[in-house]
Amino acid sequence: MSTTVINGVHYITGSKDYYNAMNALRAHITQIWAQAEGPLQAEIDGLSNASERKKLSGELKSIGIKLRGVSGGDATLAEKSIGDLREKIISARMEERMLADQRKELSRLLSRLEKEAPAGFREEIMALRRDDARSEALSLRDQTRRIATLTAQANKLAQEATQANAISLAGLEEERVFLPPAPPAVDEVSPEDKAARNAALVTDICDFGARVAFFDEGEAEGLKPLVMEAKEGASDTRLHMIRDRVKTAYGRLKERAVLTDLFKRDLRDFLPAMRKAQGTEDLCARMEGLLAAPAVTREEYNDVRRTVETVFSEQEVSIEDAMLAERVGNVLGKMGYTLLDEEGGELRPGRMRTLAAPYDGYRVQIKVSGEGQIATRLVRVVGAEEERAHVSEYQRQKDIAAGRKWCSDLNQFYGTLEEEGLAVETILRREPEEEDLVVVLDPNVGRAPSGAAKGQQGGERLRERKV
Repeated sequence: MSTTVINGVHYITGSKDYYNAMNALRAHITQIWAQAEGPLQAEIDGLSNASERKKLSGELKSIGIKLRGVSGGDATLAEKSIGDLREKIISARMEERMLADQRKELSRLLSRLEKEAPAGFREEIMALRRDDARSEALSLRDQTRRIATLTAQANKLAQEATQANAISLAGLEEERVFLPPAPPAVDEVSPEDKAARNAALVTDICDFGARVAFFDEGEAEGLKPLVMEAKEGASDTRLHMIRDRVKTAYGRLKERAVLTDLFKRDLRDFLPAMRKAQGTEDLCARMEGLLAAPAVTREEYNDVRRTVETVFSEQEVSIEDAMLAERVGNVLGKMGYTLLDEEGGELRPGRMRTLAAPYDGYRVQIKVSGEGQIATRLVRVVGAEEERAHVSEYQRQKDIAAGRKWCSDLNQFYGTLEEEGLAVETILRREPEEEDLVVVLDPNVGRAPSGAAKGQQGGERLRERKV
């Protein structure tokens, strides 16, 4: 006899409990995957590198296939797979940004070489540019390596060009007759070119300063003296230093903003479940504080995530039942069925609750119990004992018509749950013609629009399903 471990519990493979546990596990994993797949694909589509997009999209599909075929274990597999892929996407985004900076520096170096190197170097410079263009089809890692190699080659070429420009014609007097006249000596950089270069540096400094202000006005205020110094005519060396300082600040803030966005999205996903757990008031307050904070560090996020995982491991079943109850209440509410219980406007697991039906004289009793079971029953409500004691044939036919309406709505309700990724299995179902409706006495009928249903809670449950 073989057993399978599901959520830490051993089940006899093939037993009814095994299939029930597997259905619950798959429904939970399907829900996690349905919420993560679209946003992950959108992040992948936002990458610039086609090779990286293709690779990560393939991994995304593989994770989906793997999760659909799960045959044991727990939801940790789904969460870990999604977390690992998200880390790869973040890494790819950071690599793209760094690669763009490296490629820009290489382009700047080649442009200077084209302007300053002797004519004999032109073909080598063009070859480097062609190699740079061809490298764009490579993966991010191969591009990074290739750009590093091309930059090293360009720097070596720059040294050779400098040496070639410095060669003296001393000792070649006898051959001067064969040489073209030497051009007049000029400064290495003309005043016009120097002014244009410095103006470009100042423009870069102001641009990066504005981007810093977008992310953090306080840090931008701290950099303001440097920006003003650049505008007021700093030296060449000083302009380069200021530009590097402001650009580095921008890169750091941008990375922080990207990571904060990803961390906050996870926190928003965790928060509804943590609000359903017991003893998590302080944790929820901390998560809400982080969501309101301008930035979330990796240490803060990891600390909260570890606590959330601990709560899930200790209260997984009760949290899932509470989340299911909330979803059930939301779906039924959109269909026109509203809670009458005076204890609040949401369903809670483990208790029978009463819903007002969108047709007069009837209510629905519903209970979301452990392991995802949903029990529902249509009842007729009367205001006097005499009405409950005597049921005419006309009233019986009216009850059957109301029951058919509820059956139709019930099919729509479970269909909506399945569309949201919850697998539904029918355990017990009774049709309206099979037995009379339970009649509930409520003295408030006809006197108040709402109130607690004081009805019977015994009797056989007419319809019960498990998700």
